[in-house]
Amino acid sequence: MKALVVGGGGYLGSHVVRGLLDRGHGAVVVDSFCSGHRELIAEPVPVFACDAGLMVGIEDVLRQQPVDAVIYCAGLADSAQALENPFPYYHNNFIAVFYLLQAMLWQNVRRFVFSTDFSVYGSEPAVPITEKSPCHPEDPLGKSQRAVEDLLADLARANGLGYTVMRVGNMAGALPSGELGPWPRGSQRLLSMALDVAQGIREFLPVHGDGLPTADGFPVRDYVHVSDVVDAYLSALGRIPDRGGNCFLLGTGRPVSVAQVARKVEEVTHRPVPVRVVAAPSPRPSSIYADAGQTRQALHWSPRHDLTAIVESEWRWRLGKGSQLAGEEG
Repeated sequence: MKALVVGGGGYLGSHVVRGLLDRGHGAVVVDSFCSGHRELIAEPVPVFACDAGLMVGIEDVLRQQPVDAVIYCAGLADSAQALENPFPYYHNNFIAVFYLLQAMLWQNVRRFVFSTDFSVYGSEPAVPITEKSPCHPEDPLGKSQRAVEDLLADLARANGLGYTVMRVGNMAGALPSGELGPWPRGSQRLLSMALDVAQGIREFLPVHGDGLPTADGFPVRDYVHVSDVVDAYLSALGRIPDRGGNCFLLGTGRPVSVAQVARKVEEVTHRPVPVRVVAAPSPRPSSIYADAGQTRQALHWSPRHDLTAIVESEWRWRLGKGSQLAGEEG
């Protein structure tokens, strides 16, 4: 199989590309490189610097590089930024996908994997969430992602599209080998910020809220290793319906508070990670984690990495190749 990975220079996209190649599949990358990085893309992979929202450009790519499926990993995912500036979120997460799907259908590519997250469930869903939990998105991030899901269902009925939606928890970690991981600077992901503190790049780890109705009063999330996410994506890629869609939920079912993440980083790095509580920019779930039993059964998938392995792998990346890239950037 050969897949076009849109956003292949980003965190998830670069790992999906590596996973495809490691399993003997082909990969093509489209990335605008507004936030992605060529340095993360495995060699040799055809790379096209193109905005997915430019339908003519995507059509050219698909004509030059015929593929069996498209995997979309280019969505924006910061709910706070989405509230402050909704336009980029509706562009990247909906409009770009709209034109991408149109180009795909015109080129007779009818297999699609769409990446989304737990924001589609709203600010305080009943936990654990499951594949059948109701969606009540409340911010531009969740609303734009949910709009794509509705569009996919309509295209499946009208145009014979086959698709899979992957709703992913808090993705973190790096390849255990230390060869690939998230870009080492500038990320707003919790673990990346905590490791910034351990490295002396930040003074403290900002945490949105305490005194919440959780075991230690801090927000609780579901952290899943990026390698486990890729395993699920590639399993789902082979199970896309010929017509119609399905939805898979990726989480460990083992909730972890942000304070526990900070303590785990201290344990792994042997460096202090002070925490400072800051005001949350928007309503956010005090606790959100998954019971992905149906997904595990359908994909024959189970997350293999715990929080210790997640932190250790990303720290190894930081001290190795990630450190080299940060040095080149500086």
